[in-house]
Amino acid sequence: MIRELVSLDRRFTCPVDYVEPDRYRALYAIGDHERIIAQGAGTSYTAASFGRGVKVVSMRHFDRILDFDAAAGLVEVEASCPLGRIDHFLARHGYTLPVQPGHPQITVGGCIACNAHGKNPYRDGLFCDAVQQIRLFHPRCGLVTLHREAHRSVFELTCGGFGLTGVIVSARLQARPQPRAVANMRTISVGDLHETFEALDEQAAETDVLYTWNDLSRPSRGGRGFVVCGQFEPCDDAVEADESWRPLESGGRRGPRVWRRGTVPVLNELYRRVACRHARPVRTRRFDAIYPITRKAFYYRLYGRYGFVEQQVIMPNDVRHDYADALSRLVRETDPCVVLASCKAFRGPRSLLHFRGVCLSVDVVPDAAGRRFLDRLDDLNDERGAISNLCKDSRLSAEHVRKQYGPEYERFRRRLHRFDPGRQFVSALSERIDL
Repeated sequence: MIRELVSLDRRFTCPVDYVEPDRYRALYAIGDHERIIAQGAGTSYTAASFGRGVKVVSMRHFDRILDFDAAAGLVEVEASCPLGRIDHFLARHGYTLPVQPGHPQITVGGCIACNAHGKNPYRDGLFCDAVQQIRLFHPRCGLVTLHREAHRSVFELTCGGFGLTGVIVSARLQARPQPRAVANMRTISVGDLHETFEALDEQAAETDVLYTWNDLSRPSRGGRGFVVCGQFEPCDDAVEADESWRPLESGGRRGPRVWRRGTVPVLNELYRRVACRHARPVRTRRFDAIYPITRKAFYYRLYGRYGFVEQQVIMPNDVRHDYADALSRLVRETDPCVVLASCKAFRGPRSLLHFRGVCLSVDVVPDAAGRRFLDRLDDLNDERGAISNLCKDSRLSAEHVRKQYGPEYERFRRRLHRFDPGRQFVSALSERIDL
């Protein structure tokens, strides 16, 4: 069937040939003569799971938990199994996945494809650190089982490979012990981005949940905001979450545009004051702490029909303060409508299309000033050695990706073409950045 698909940021849309196999034999019957890409929940900010002239293979029927080894903490799931379902299952057995993005609807296949990060990547690493085995289907190769050590090259290419090596069918994940718990959440006020970085340094090693909210809606505010810190504590009477969450909708209904130049500074200041009103930790459900977007999905609707652009970058630690000053100057000069800014701490080696360092995200209204700001931000990232998260920004060009990722981009591209010379798996994202 033909279906109109829209990226979550609403910056890219196109009609596609959309198929929903509900049996393995139907999935394995896909031929090697057409351009395809797999799709899970379809909630990627960018068009990473569809594109013009590309057949989209929906994996939504492949969502089961297949096996669980309670002694070893290993769980095997199909690719479209949502994180919330896995978390609900593992919690009953005293386990959890170490890395979880912010919404329970996100699927395991999507997490592997973009090598997602969770609430404290400095301590917990990235999603693929917990992946022990992947079952991958490619029409040319058939169904193959990739083990982390025995098939390192293709395994690494698939983790963070945006679905370009084939259809991820299932994965075996290493869970870690987690007794029934509640989260003690607290906020630390910060005056600007410099204080934000210092607070992240102080909290990163031990905190279970760590991210920030910063206000860049006016240059005078300089990124003031707060740091969110959360610690899980065992609790026998902790309430287990169910699976009845509100889904994200890439192409769903959009309300009137609320995020405007006149409203954002006022609403941001109100939000900051409300968030910082508690001096002591607040006890909350663990589910709400690890999936904060669940109760805030309305945020995306408030951009209206034209959506938003998110630029998420990792900057090296040794340039972060200079970068913050340059960013503040850029905001003053271009006057964009920046709705949200947020930071996380990262660490680990840079490899292929993965990233490391200090993470800064900004959500921008894509009007003329916003586009001007983002174009100059691309140049700033090139100059300061920052790299963009490719699955967040729908307008980042191949030229900037090459400059930012350097030899690792070329290494990924060569290995991908060597594995799949015909380049059967493609998307709007892969074509835009010339993969």
